[in-house]
Amino acid sequence: MQAILQGFAKLDFTSADGNHVEGTNLYISFPDKNVTGQKCERIFAPKDIVFPKANIGDTLNFSFNHKGKLESISAIK
Repeated sequence: MQAILQGFAKLDFTSADGNHVEGTNLYISFPDKNVTGQKCERIFAPKDIVFPKANIGDTLNFSFNHKGKLESISAIK
C-alpha cells in the first residue's frame, strides 16, 4: 500500500497490563474510492520495523502480512 507520511509520534511506555510498548505511530493519507479527498489513518510501527529515511510529505510503501500486521516500510523514489 502506498501512502503519504503526514506525521509521526514516538512511543515508549508500559501499558496498564504491564507490557512495554516501544515504536512509532505513523499518520498517513492515501486515496480511497469512498472518500472525497484523502483517507487518513494511523499505523503503529513496532521498534523492530526499519524506518527509511523520509520526510513529512514523502510517499512510502507499507507491506502487511496476511493478518494485517505491518511487516516493512520502504521509500518510494
